Amino acid sequence: MTDLHTLTTGLVMGESARWHDRRLWFAHWGTQEISAIGLDGTREVVGNGRPGLGWSIDWLLDGRLLMTGAELTRQ
Repeated sequence: MTDLHTLTTGLVMGESARWHDRRLWFAHWGTQEISAIGLDGTREVVGNGRPGLGWSIDWLLDGRLLMTGAELTRQ
């Protein structure tokens, strides 16, 4: 077993965490952003969520990011 370490702090409400492409991706509802964090702790905003709550993320087989909410969008 490896040692545990914190990747990031300061999240308001992180949801729908998914491992994809060697990073942890999640919907950060507190800032209405989609973020990805590498194992080195580097966090990148990779998209904008919809206003309000109730959205999540996933990927199509071709690698495009999907975001749910009032409607389904692709990036």
